[in-house]
Amino acid sequence: MDPRTFFSGVRTMIVQCMKKGESQDEKRSVAEQVVKLLLESGYALKEVIKNHKVAVHWLNRDGTGVDAVEVHGLLSRICADGFAYGELGARWSFEVPKGDTAKIAYNNLVNASDGLLAALDWRDVEVLAVATTHTVTAMNCVNGGARGLDDNLSIDGRLNKDKIVQQFPSMAKPLEEGFEWVKIRAVVAEQVPELPGFLSDAANKSHGVHRLAPSMQCLLALHNAGMQKQLSLKNPMWTTVAKQFHLRRPDLKDSGADFCKFIDTWSGGVNPIHLEAIDEYNKMLSVKRTLPAKVLGQLATVPLTAHPEYIVAVVKAMLSSPDGFHSNGVPSSRRWRSSR
Repeated sequence: MDPRTFFSGVRTMIVQCMKKGESQDEKRSVAEQVVKLLLESGYALKEVIKNHKVAVHWLNRDGTGVDAVEVHGLLSRICADGFAYGELGARWSFEVPKGDTAKIAYNNLVNASDGLLAALDWRDVEVLAVATTHTVTAMNCVNGGARGLDDNLSIDGRLNKDKIVQQFPSMAKPLEEGFEWVKIRAVVAEQVPELPGFLSDAANKSHGVHRLAPSMQCLLALHNAGMQKQLSLKNPMWTTVAKQFHLRRPDLKDSGADFCKFIDTWSGGVNPIHLEAIDEYNKMLSVKRTLPAKVLGQLATVPLTAHPEYIVAVVKAMLSSPDGFHSNGVPSSRRWRSSR
């Protein structure tokens, strides 16, 4: 088949799937069909790849990469339960493209983790994962001796491979050998740029169950959508972005409008430095809380003309408020009055 016809067909599958809306898009099924077509057409192959050759794609989870605390929580659960290959989900990855985008994005992720994620030698990296990302990152954290959060897996505050394998022998093989991956050729992502994000989203679905997207992930995804419209239409079209979000995520009802108000006012603009600062802080928290959309919408009405870091601090306080002093990040008025 002519490559242009083939790639056009793949894009059509994705577009038709997305038009159905998140609640009935059958995204996981369509993603598996696309991957099968790529394998049959020679645009992808299956290959066992060692962990240190696998980095995280910059579009994974709507551009948020991986959550460092979740990586360590997953590592503890895998060790305690015993590693089982049958529990691995889809292992989809793309060849590393030309340029430094992938390297810069991954290094930024590592730098923002305060030592919880392990750096990789980019000369060794062969593929960028869009699925099973937290698992392979956990393996790289062990092999790289990243800062640990579980004393049972660490020595002097750092993950220790020998200690882990001694206690949990089932970890030896995956740590040493890596996993079998579907390795998609770089040309596919060049011709169908929507595919990495589509596969990442599909990989986080299971039969009949939709992954609950954290509020920070929603904010970053909506910002990306607005900036794409800004680039093509010279206007972020926040009302349209919110409506499209509601169609994709009916479970979040009318949250999109309030999310977009906050983004428009306090994200930091094209380069969302304030959103990224909040996201980096959130990734370091051991307890994940939801940011109520209505409250974020109200923050967008605060008449500040300077010092946006104040709003950033307010949101960080919402994320880290102690138990008993909040309800989903909103301070409790009763406890607040009694504490003054």
